[in-house]
Amino acid sequence: ERYASVDALAADITAYREGRPVSARAASPGYVLGKWLQRHRAAAGAAALGGLGLISGLAATVLQGRTALALGAMGMGGGLVMALLQARRAQLARDQAARARDEATRHLSELRRLANRMVFDVNDALERGITEGRRQLVQTAAQSLQQQADMHALTDAERLDLGQALSRLAKLEGQDNTHNLGNPPGALAHYERALQVLQPLAPRLSEDLQWHAAMMAVHDGMAEVQRSLRRPVPAAAHIRRAAEHAERAAALQPADLRWRVAACATRAQVSDYRYGPVRIHALNELDGAAQDAQVAFEAGLRLVVDFPAEHRAWRTRGYVQRMHAGMLAIQGRFAESVAADLEAWAATQRALALPGGEATRSTDIIGARVRLAITLRTDGRHEAALAELEPALALGERVFRDDSSSFHTRMMYIAPAQTMLDLHLHLDNPVAGVALHDHAWRLLAPMPSEDPLNKWHWQFGWLDSLFAVAAVASSRTDEAAAVVARLRGWLTAGRLRLRDNPRTLDVELEANIEIAAAHVAAARGDPGGAGRAADAAQERLLAMAALRDPSDAVELNRRWQLTVRLARGPWAACGDAGLAIQQRLVADARQLQDALAARGIVSVRTSREAQWLDAVHQREPGPMGPVR
Repeated sequence: ERYASVDALAADITAYREGRPVSARAASPGYVLGKWLQRHRAAAGAAALGGLGLISGLAATVLQGRTALALGAMGMGGGLVMALLQARRAQLARDQAARARDEATRHLSELRRLANRMVFDVNDALERGITEGRRQLVQTAAQSLQQQADMHALTDAERLDLGQALSRLAKLEGQDNTHNLGNPPGALAHYERALQVLQPLAPRLSEDLQWHAAMMAVHDGMAEVQRSLRRPVPAAAHIRRAAEHAERAAALQPADLRWRVAACATRAQVSDYRYGPVRIHALNELDGAAQDAQVAFEAGLRLVVDFPAEHRAWRTRGYVQRMHAGMLAIQGRFAESVAADLEAWAATQRALALPGGEATRSTDIIGARVRLAITLRTDGRHEAALAELEPALALGERVFRDDSSSFHTRMMYIAPAQTMLDLHLHLDNPVAGVALHDHAWRLLAPMPSEDPLNKWHWQFGWLDSLFAVAAVASSRTDEAAAVVARLRGWLTAGRLRLRDNPRTLDVELEANIEIAAAHVAAARGDPGGAGRAADAAQERLLAMAALRDPSDAVELNRRWQLTVRLARGPWAACGDAGLAIQQRLVADARQLQDALAARGIVSVRTSREAQWLDAVHQREPGPMGPVR
C-alpha cells in the first residue's frame, strides 16, 4: 500500500542500504539530520573538531590575545577543510553510484526493447522475405547502436566495441562483395558514426593495436563505399588512412602476421586507388601508384620469408604480385608481365596447399586465372588465355550453382564468362561465343529485380554487347538487333550509369555497344546507321583513352584491338559506302598499331590483329576471317 510501483519499492530499499532517508517515513529535520550524520561520520567528526577549535580560539582570545586566536582559527579551518573534503568525496561516490545505476537501467531498458523488436518486428519482416528481414534487422541494430553511442559515459573498451559494431553494420547496409541491402549512403552514414565514436580515442589509444584495427576497418570500408558511389578522391583518401593504421599496427607488433598482411594489402590498395590495372575508378596518378605497388611488392616478398608456412602470407604475396604484373603491363613490358602473373599464380597455389588455404580456394583460383588470362590477351596470346579460363569458368559455374543468391557468387561465374566471350571474338570463333552466351543467360536468368546500383544491368550489358557482335558474325542478326535495342534503351534510361562519373570500363562498355550497333546496321545494309554507330564507337574509344595516362600501353593496346574489331564488321553488305567506312577504320587501326610497334609492344608476326590488318593491306584472306 505504501508504494505505487516496484521501482518505488526498489528506490526505498536502495536508499535504506545507502543510509539515506526513505519515502515511507516522514522527513522530519531530526530524521534527515540523523541519516546525514550516519553517512558522513568522518565529516561530522571533523566539523566537530573545527567547532571545538573555534570555541578554544575564542576563549584563548580572551585569555591570551591574538596569538592564541590565530592558533584557534587554524584549528577551526583545518577541521572545516577536512569536513568539506570528506563531504565532497562522499558526494562524488554517491554521484558515481547513481550514474552507474542510471546506466544499468538504461542498458537494461534498451536490451528489453531490442529483444522485443527482434522477437516481433524482425520475425514479421523475415516472413515477408529475406531482403525485407535483413533490412529490418539492420534498422533495429542501427537504432540500438545509435542509442548506445549517445551514452557519453562509455569506457574506451566500450567505445571500441561500439565502433566495430557500427563498422560491421555498415557492411550489411551496402558494401560491395557482401550480402548487403544495396544502400551505400546508409553504409557511409554508419561508417561516419563509427569514426565519431573511435576518433576521440586517438590521444589515449595511439599505441593500442585494437584501436588501429578498428580504425583501419572503418577507413577501408569507407573507401570501398565511396568507390562504389564513383567518388575516387575521398575513396583514395580513406584507403590511405587505412594503410597508415595498418602500417602503424605492424610496426607495434611486427611478429604478428595479421598486421603484416594488413599493411602489405592496404598499401597495394592505395596503389590500385591511385591508378589500378583493373581500370576502375582511380585518381590517374600513375607514378605514385607505381611507387606504392613497388612498396607492396617488396613487403610481399618479405612476408613469405618471415612466414613461409602461413597460407595468408602466400595469398597476400600472390595478390601484390598480380598488382606488380599489372604495372609491368601498363609500362608495355608484356612478356615480363606474363611471367610475373605466372609467379602470382604459383604463390596462390602454394597458399591453397597450406593448412587453412582451402577456405578461399574458389575465389583465389578464379581471380588469379582471370587476371592471368587478361594479361595473356594483352600480349596477344589468345589461345593460352583461353586455356587458363576454361577451368576458371567451370569452377565459377559450380560455385554459382551451389549458391545463386549473392552478387559475389554470380561474379565468380560472370567474370570468366565475359573474358572468354571476348577471347572467342579475338579468335574469330563467334559460334562458340554465342553458345557461351546462351548458356550463361539460361544459368543466370532471371536478372534480379532489385538493382539499386545497376550492377546487374552493367554485368549483363557486358555479356550482351559481346554476344551481339558474335551473333552478327553467326548470321543471327535479328537477335543481335534486339539485344542492341535493349542495351540502348538501358543507356537512355540511365540503367548502366555509363555517363555518371565514368570509369574506363564504363566507357569501354559503351564503345562495345556502339561496335555491336555498327555491325548490326552494316549487316542490314544501312551505311548511314552503321557509319553513325562507328563514329560513336570511335568517340568512346578516344574518351576511354583520355581517362588514363597517355603512356599506358594496356590502354593503347586495348583501343587498337577494339578498333580492329570495329573494322572487321560486315561492311561489304553496305556496298561501296560500307567499304569506304571500313577503309577509314583500317587506317585508324594501322596508325594505332604503328604507335605500339614503335614502342616494341606489338609483333606483326604473332598478333592476330596485326596479321588481319596486313591481310587487308594485301587484299588477301587473313587468319581472323575473310576480308569484307
